[in-house]
Amino acid sequence: MLDLAPQTTPLSAPDGAASPGDLARRDWLLLLIAHDADPGGLDGNYVHTAMCVFSEEAPISAAERYPFRPGLSGPTSEQIYEDMDWLEEIGHVERIRVRGWAGPRICVTPAGRERAAELLALATSRQPSAAGLLLNVKQEMLSMGMTVWMALVCRRHPQYAGRAIFNWRGYERPPGREWDDDSARPAKR
Repeated sequence: MLDLAPQTTPLSAPDGAASPGDLARRDWLLLLIAHDADPGGLDGNYVHTAMCVFSEEAPISAAERYPFRPGLSGPTSEQIYEDMDWLEEIGHVERIRVRGWAGPRICVTPAGRERAAELLALATSRQPSAAGLLLNVKQEMLSMGMTVWMALVCRRHPQYAGRAIFNWRGYERPPGREWDDDSARPAKR
């Protein structure tokens, strides 16, 4: 049975507890989704790419980072899907279908918003530079369109660009990739 009582410490990380003073990666994920949350939610690609930038650039422990691999929409992490399922199960987020969007939008619930406020206070007192970076990443992400953001992330972290469609839609490719290289494009079915 899940313990849904309010917590004043980080949520436990999926593979064990976070180090003392550190937030669990699920905490950072919830903070990203909940901070300045749009009622319409966030697209999953935004979540993955923002958490990739945060995981790569923030001064956080290895236990707080998500592992990523290249995907068709840029960096992707199976652990984000697992943590998202868990956050949905305990009532902190919900996935809603929105007409005109291919995938579900991720929305914070009132309980998730309340928990995120506690986590933000904890993060800003224990890990202020990481908390500031996460909020800046979200602000930067929301200030531009999806395609521009994804291209920027692929340029910033080319190791995760892989076959990302944003590499061949007229945006600058990461170093070492040729414009006429069809091997980077998804196979036609």
